[in-house]
Parts: sequence; structure tokens; C-alpha cells
Amino acid sequence: MHLHYKKLLKLLQLDHFFPNLHVSFADKETFVSQTAAISDAVIFTGTPENAAKVRKSYLKRTLFILNGAGHNPLVLAADTCIDTAVESALRVVLYNQGQDCAGPNSILVHTRAYPEFVKRLREELTECEGFVGDYKHKENIVGPNSDPDHTLKVMKMFRDYREHCTYGGEINPITGLIRPTVFERPLSLGGNYKEFFAPVFFVQNYSEDAELAAYFEHPLYTPNSMYISLFGNSDYINRLIESGKHEPCTVLNNTDLHIIEKGYAPYGGQGVAASCLYVNGVRIAKPTLPQRDIHEHLVAFSSR
Repeated sequence: MHLHYKKLLKLLQLDHFFPNLHVSFADKETFVSQTAAISDAVIFTGTPENAAKVRKSYLKRTLFILNGAGHNPLVLAADTCIDTAVESALRVVLYNQGQDCAGPNSILVHTRAYPEFVKRLREELTECEGFVGDYKHKENIVGPNSDPDHTLKVMKMFRDYREHCTYGGEINPITGLIRPTVFERPLSLGGNYKEFFAPVFFVQNYSEDAELAAYFEHPLYTPNSMYISLFGNSDYINRLIESGKHEPCTVLNNTDLHIIEKGYAPYGGQGVAASCLYVNGVRIAKPTLPQRDIHEHLVAFSSR
């Protein structure tokens, strides 16, 4: 990635237009050691586990803004518009070859919508097969993982769920290419809360609206509670909002995060591993907005 950034910086001439902006290409440990004692704010994007390790190196007074990972399930109710749901599923799963913390860990599909959704999804993926490969071919939409070693982790996850694989499943640990893959596993066997960080459609069918509780009320869901993309109507999801377990703005109706996300609006959810702030060492679970958070906790505070 550094190679691409260096080329981009040269084209943008950032050092000319923003002489006070410094871009580091040092490794993480070196960068942290160089900035730990002088940083007023840190914006960290990555896993909560890595964030915890990095945060220990910074002073307690440092405002630490974490953008972590959410489960972000797609929920396809009985009255789902299949066309809309398939389009969204392809967009959020294939984006950046699946390397996106906003991607869905599970796609929960009502049995009435399930057969047509899976059929259409496979048809679309079959049409995409000619556009999977090295990005030196600009027409490709799914390329190698930016970290080839990640394929080893994915291989273990594929092995764990191999009996549920119904499409794809091909991994090349040499090139880092993970082809689009579909797993079909009933929600009754347990929800998926693992992040593949790969182009994986983990489709789980359920029979009754109330059965969604098996996913959303599991202990593993809450820490990474972020967004829900709801296609159609669900009384259960409505009750999640009414009970305060999900803010209205985190339930997206008949659309997905890639469509509604705006860089000037708060981003994240109520799960501490999805998004949070550390203010004087105290963790506050909330959607983040760096310009707002820095103003509220650094600029406005210092002017009191």
C-alpha cells in the first residue's frame, strides 16, 4: 500500500499545499514511539484488539478515536425486494475484495425470500467470474487481498465451514486471491460473528421474524453492534429500535452503508468494539466524527 500512497502524494502535491501535514511511512511500532508523547488526538482504524495495544503507548490525556468493526448484517424480510437486496449484497461484500470493516458478517434471509435470493446471487456471481483476478487488468472488480498472509487465516475459517460452502471456496495463498464464496448455514445452527475480511457471502435462513432474536440477542452481537440493513419489514427490528438497542439512524431501510455513508456525518454504532472514544482514559461508546470529537473534547475544552 505504501507504494500506491507515495505515487498519490506526488500527484496531489500535498507537501506544497499543506506544508504542515506530515505523512509517515514508518512501521507501526516506530510511528507510535515517535508520536506517543506529543499527540493530542489519535484516530485509529482497525480491530479493537490492535487498538488496545496501541492505546497503551499513548498518554491518558490523548483523545483516542476508534473506528473498529461491526457485524453489519443484512436482513431480508419475507417481503424483500430481491433485486434491491442482491444489488446491495454484491456491493457491500465485493467492495475492496471484501476488506471492509463495514461488510456484513451475516446475511439473514427469511425462508420466503431465500430461494430466489440465493438463485439470483449465484447468477450474478457467475457473471462476475470473468472480472476476478489481478488488478493489473483494470476491468477486474475483485482482486488479491492486500495482505497475502491473510489467506492463511481465511483458509482455516473456510475449513471450519466447508460443509456449508455452496459456491466458490477457492483461495490462492501465493497471490492472495480469494474468489467470491457463498456459505449457506441456517441461523438455527448459530449466527456468524466472525469477520472474514474477504469476499464471503455468509447466508443464513430463518423461518419466523422472532427467530432474529437468536442473532441480535446473542452475547457476541452487542460489542460489535453497528448497522443493520433491513430489506422489507420486520417487527422484530422495529422493536430493537423501540427498546433502544439500536438507534434509528443505524437501521438502514432498503439500502446499505455504502449508499448512505457521508464523511461529514457520525459513523459507527453503539458497540464498544464498533466505534468509541477514550476521553482521559474513559471509554465512551458512540458513533465517531473526528472533527466534532476533537472540537468537543480538545478545542472547546481548552477554551473554558
